[in-house]
Amino acid sequence: MPIIRVSHLEKHFGPLHVLKDVSLTVDEREVVCVIGRSGAGKSTLLRCINFLEQPTHGVIEVDSLVVDVEQHRLSAAQKQAIHDIRLRTGMVFQEFNLFPHLSVIDNLIEAPITVKKQPRDQAIAIAEKYLDK
Repeated sequence: MPIIRVSHLEKHFGPLHVLKDVSLTVDEREVVCVIGRSGAGKSTLLRCINFLEQPTHGVIEVDSLVVDVEQHRLSAAQKQAIHDIRLRTGMVFQEFNLFPHLSVIDNLIEAPITVKKQPRDQAIAIAEKYLDK
């Protein structure tokens, strides 16, 4: 059973058609490599799967959470599904950037506090556990 299913995904940036009818499935524990030349849309595809970019067209399913992006306005249920998808996915960006004005610990706890709404003291305890390794 697929853990990720993308069907007929499209992404436009104004007149530029970046992703054209992309479909793929990824099974649990399967490793998939997305390869292509610079500017081919690899990062855009990944950013669309976790909704860092709003796709123009298509259906994205992650771990049985389905978002049909046909509508230009997302329903409350779709927004919740996107939030849940973001909790289950991660992305390592090409340019690994820390927030220069934050300490190491503050960089580590930013996402759990902001995305997962984790209490600050709990986020700090988990971050310190990983820093001790």
